[in-house]
Amino acid sequence: MLPHHGQGANTTIEDAVVLAELVSQHGLSDLGRTLDRFGSLRCARTRVIQRSAAVTNDALHLGDADDIAARNARIGRFAVEFGWIHEFDALESVRGVGDGKGHGPVRRVAGIR
Repeated sequence: MLPHHGQGANTTIEDAVVLAELVSQHGLSDLGRTLDRFGSLRCARTRVIQRSAAVTNDALHLGDADDIAARNARIGRFAVEFGWIHEFDALESVRGVGDGKGHGPVRRVAGIR
C-alpha cells in the first residue's frame, strides 16, 4: 500500500474488524472458508485504494507546469474525490454479505477500478 492516501494502518484495522466479525458469525470450524470470505470481501476495497494511491503517486511527482496546475486543482477537490475512502464501514461490509452488498461502498474513482 503506497502512503499517498494514508490508508495502510486504516486498511489493517478494517481487516481486523472484518475478520473478527466473520469469526464471530461463523466460528473457527471451517477456517479455510472463513479466510476465503475474508479475502473476497477485502480484495476489491484494497485494490481500488492501491490503484488510487498509485495514480496519486504519479500526480505528486510532476515537473510540467500544466500538470502541476491540474494536480493542484485535484488536490483542491480532495474531499470530493477521496471521501469514499472515509465513508467505508468495515462492519457493514461483512453484515451486508447476505443481501448482496458485502463489498461496501467500493467505487470507481477517476477511472480506477
